[in-house]
Amino acid sequence: MGNLDFRPGRDCRGIFQFWASRGVEYLYHLFDSGTHELLDFQTLARAHQLSPKHYFGYLQARHYTQTFCWSTDDVAAESLFATTVTNSIKCWKRLCMDYKRPDHLAVLASRWTSVLHNPVTSEQLKYGFQTLHNQNPDLGLRELQYHILHLSYYDDVKRFRMGLTDTPLCIKCGGEEGGLIHRLLLCPTVAPFWTRVLQTIFQCTGLHGRCEGRALLSHPLYAVNPCPLGKARFARLAMLLACRTILSVWVEPQGKPTDEAWFARMTFELQMERLDCISGHRTRDQTYEDCWQAFFQGLPGGAQANLLISGYSNDWT
Repeated sequence: MGNLDFRPGRDCRGIFQFWASRGVEYLYHLFDSGTHELLDFQTLARAHQLSPKHYFGYLQARHYTQTFCWSTDDVAAESLFATTVTNSIKCWKRLCMDYKRPDHLAVLASRWTSVLHNPVTSEQLKYGFQTLHNQNPDLGLRELQYHILHLSYYDDVKRFRMGLTDTPLCIKCGGEEGGLIHRLLLCPTVAPFWTRVLQTIFQCTGLHGRCEGRALLSHPLYAVNPCPLGKARFARLAMLLACRTILSVWVEPQGKPTDEAWFARMTFELQMERLDCISGHRTRDQTYEDCWQAFFQGLPGGAQANLLISGYSNDWT
């Protein structure tokens, strides 16, 4: 179905912001409510008093919608979602239950099996989603892993298939196809970065992690059996923040993730985790807290001093 809550450019300046002010907020506004056919520009302009200068913006929006190859049912689902429910995890789940096949996890597992060239079961994905909600209270990190599990980020291969680029090769290295796994984990341009991340995870947990596609389904310590829950939780959060750091330079051909940017994100999360514990918003987990204490001890002296000045304390009680 694509992005069922897509609002074209609502938060940026330009013609799409003007469209939003005239009532063209959701994709279903671009379709005829009766026939569910895509409206031509003249009809859309008359209905919402749009300027003829906005024609090229219309072509851009039309091209975006046509990449989905929506059926009539998909357009109706878009309209129903945008007008009856809010954009929340609960509503997304309800929408999936209403409009996706009952075996949607099996379909997703099949896609991951193809990506990893190894079997992935529905139960493994179900566990991944459950863990996502139970151990990641941060809504931003939940959304990040939700998009990863659904393989929904626009990598170089997807952009090529949409006709937006001339090649599916990675814009960073140019050596292999720039699929999600390659761009996030395997590209030579991110290899030094992941080496540092995994070194830090080892220093904090005492366990060796793996920078492999299957780690995106759970955590870098997935091969350790049994793996203490607190250590797995810390490794998962460190991995997601590393992915977020990579995504911050996703579209820049020469951009590379830096250790400093990742450490800054980890340091901020360290403070939030401590505040959650001392305020009683989270159940205490000594193993998990020990990992964060080890992370703090491994920070450079200047970073430790800045944290202490800002009010951080090693006391999590």
